[in-house]
Amino acid sequence: MFASHFLALPAIVRATDLAVIMPSQIATEFSAGGGLVVVEPQLPLRDFTVSLHWSRRQQSDPSHLWMRQLICGVFACA
Repeated sequence: MFASHFLALPAIVRATDLAVIMPSQIATEFSAGGGLVVVEPQLPLRDFTVSLHWSRRQQSDPSHLWMRQLICGVFACA
């Protein structure tokens, strides 16, 4: 199932036998309203690599440079 926004999920979970994986801060807020339980999944947490690849044609493009800098800021690129 696909939900277009996190705000739709509490109603879906309450009305079905489905569960949802979402960021813990959002889940905690939803569960504070009652009727929902937050369960930490026993999944292994691993590091992952984020790689950026682009054509030389976009090397100097201002919008492309801005996006690369934004992504590096989010993922702390080396």
